[in-house]
Amino acid sequence: MRLGLSLLDYVPSVMLKFSELSEILDGQILRLSKDQNISTLLTDSRHLVVHPGALFFAIKGDNHDGHQYLDEVLSHNVRNFVVQHSAFQLSSEFTNANVISVRNSVNALQTLAAHHRRQFQIPVLGITGSNAKTIIKEWLFQLLEDRTITKSPKSYNSQIGVPLSVWQLNDTSELAIFEAGVSERSEMGRLAWIIRPTIGIFTNIGTAHDAGFRDAEEKVREKCQLFRDSEKIIYRREHQLVHGIMQTVFEDQVLYSWSTQGDGIINYELLSEGTHTTVRWTFGSPGAAELPFTDAASVENALHCLTFMLLHDYSPEVIHRGIRGLRNIPHRLALREGLNDCYLVDDTYNNDLAGLGIALDFLNQQPHGNEKILILSDIQQASGPTNELYQSVSDLLESYHIDKFIGIGKEISSHAEVFPLESSFFSTTSDFLQWQEGNRFQNQLILVKGAREFAFENIVQALLKKRHGTVLEINLDALASNLNFYKNRLPAGTKIMAMVKAFAYGTGSHEVANLLQYHGVDYLGVAYADEGMELRRQGIETPIMVMNPAPDNFEQILKYNLEPEIYSLDLLRSFQVFCMNQGVSHGIHIKVETGMNRLGFDLSQIKDLAKQLKAYPLTIISVFSHLASSGDPKHRDFSKQQYQKFITATQELEQLTQSQFLKHILNSDGILVYPQYHLDMVRLGIGLYGIGPEKGLRNIGTLKTTISQIKTVPKGDTVGYERMGKVHRDSRIAIISIGYADGFDRRFGNGTGKVIVGDQFAPVVGNVCMDMTMIDVTDCQAEVGDQVFIFNDDYPIQRLSESIGTIPYELLTKISERVKRVYFLE
Repeated sequence: MRLGLSLLDYVPSVMLKFSELSEILDGQILRLSKDQNISTLLTDSRHLVVHPGALFFAIKGDNHDGHQYLDEVLSHNVRNFVVQHSAFQLSSEFTNANVISVRNSVNALQTLAAHHRRQFQIPVLGITGSNAKTIIKEWLFQLLEDRTITKSPKSYNSQIGVPLSVWQLNDTSELAIFEAGVSERSEMGRLAWIIRPTIGIFTNIGTAHDAGFRDAEEKVREKCQLFRDSEKIIYRREHQLVHGIMQTVFEDQVLYSWSTQGDGIINYELLSEGTHTTVRWTFGSPGAAELPFTDAASVENALHCLTFMLLHDYSPEVIHRGIRGLRNIPHRLALREGLNDCYLVDDTYNNDLAGLGIALDFLNQQPHGNEKILILSDIQQASGPTNELYQSVSDLLESYHIDKFIGIGKEISSHAEVFPLESSFFSTTSDFLQWQEGNRFQNQLILVKGAREFAFENIVQALLKKRHGTVLEINLDALASNLNFYKNRLPAGTKIMAMVKAFAYGTGSHEVANLLQYHGVDYLGVAYADEGMELRRQGIETPIMVMNPAPDNFEQILKYNLEPEIYSLDLLRSFQVFCMNQGVSHGIHIKVETGMNRLGFDLSQIKDLAKQLKAYPLTIISVFSHLASSGDPKHRDFSKQQYQKFITATQELEQLTQSQFLKHILNSDGILVYPQYHLDMVRLGIGLYGIGPEKGLRNIGTLKTTISQIKTVPKGDTVGYERMGKVHRDSRIAIISIGYADGFDRRFGNGTGKVIVGDQFAPVVGNVCMDMTMIDVTDCQAEVGDQVFIFNDDYPIQRLSESIGTIPYELLTKISERVKRVYFLE
């Protein structure tokens, strides 16, 4: 479908064949061209990173119909389809496809996920409530680093998002954490059937989605259905409505309420001190922890997590160490620097009364501004009399000592009489923005909270401080397109290792890794253990190979479940001794030298390697080599020799060790040039980032900066250090905010390099400085503040690198981390 969630490109370990779907989904197979194992579930034709065995669900909604895009999906080499009886007419174009017809595609998606869930007998945590589902999930994922956890991506908690999340379960899953959200009656029963949580957390209850229920009690009862078969249910005792319904619906032995007032099964004592809160408890082993925040929302969320850990017998020491490392996740509430010494609390995602209280509490924690201002829209999802609703808002303003109030919307404006005198009202966001142009805020702390249809992001943009500087923009859609480009050229079953070393070639490692994990890449490759460690800390679960391990980081390798490349007998012995002392075995990747004359075992060392492996067995995950010149046609004979040496080495090692392992030798260029050498896995590096000879690849990066100043320099004068930039005519010289400390190479100086200003090139004048560069804009239309492009779609990095006789790798990896990375989807 065109609207909704994009795919989760993840291959589960419990495989189903397409032919089995008819019984599971109670559907009719309309066409079975070639039976396939089902791997990926797709629901959105806009984001197709296709894996062999992908299954597309054509979903018919109120305002969209996925059946309209079936031809487009088919053109992306998807061959398995679920369609609805009443919506699909089978055409001749689907001769080579597998098609099953069902009564309802969404129900079929849920049924398949529920079937998949029943294959796993593991603890599953289900989280519901009005707010904080995602942050509690992410915090628990961080805290429970000793477990292999499968969790909902982002906020996948809907009727479509939940089955896509559950489909991720695999044989490595030790614990699953899934969010579940509902907006109307009779929705939670389906999600409970899919998730089947063994333990639950009810976060809190607010007025969001009140319109879908008769009253708050009905909404709580609906949400509680998630836990109908759960063995333990965690909730806060002070939420009286939640507590009362829990008491009537569930047996006492499954309820684990917590309280800060001494009324729960688990009780906490809190003491706020400066920027942190100390929490103490007596449940199980008495203990204490330091929470690195004091606002009520973060404290409540952390105590939900702490309760989960206590019920799972984590020691006070482990809890303390984990809890004090928590940080607020920028999700829906963020503090941002504004104009004129103002600060903004951006909460433009939703608008409900309970969320308003949390946001106001967060506002009160901030030290900025002489006055506190609330900008609020109509509260549209609340039930009950509107006069009582807005009176409650007014009461909150008084409780939190808000100095000024601005209401936007016809409904809230009609209740102006209940608000304090220091209030202003506008019918629309546009009316407010027009007023704001002549009434500047100064040194104030402003909470901006509004329903989505009011487009309060326009208010935030108007009030934000504009920072001019150098930015590297990363197009994640283009990155996914490049991944798809290579996947489509691989045979079924060939795995992909994506290289994210060197800060993902300068683009930002954990952001790129997260996207690759989302799209089901089998392995990630990094240069050093520190890079792998950081990816793990950022929530990356995909297996990671470390290409340059060393004895002083073996501990990191084991702690963060990284897999070292072993390229010498000395390194192998050192790692064996370390693992033996730790009492563990571990997976390794063995590098074979076939002609690169860099790291790796020579063919003459294979027998010694096999003998040493017997001294203390380690699991050989893969054996690999590297072609010296895969992209140059004149070296094809040499590449063939390398491949033959590699095959000889792997066959000998298999025979001597009696083990099976993955084999890989190809990089990005090799994937395209030598399809006969694909083997079990390929290593996708620079091609993923859009650099290569193929026209199908897309540029993913745009490096841009701004003009800080423009000077008129007379003929004969010089510009810059050492007076290297001599001006041969009266010239307009612009100073741009990028230098060699940002990664703009000094070799671009003195006319060698050029940048794009408007639609024209401007040459570099003089030497490149540390933080700035001078360019000649005499022939350009240019003003202070204008954008300047170092490379983009029109002037790709390949051409830029050629101008100084280097390769794109060097320029990308030189881009400093002080250059802001901005990631976007088209």
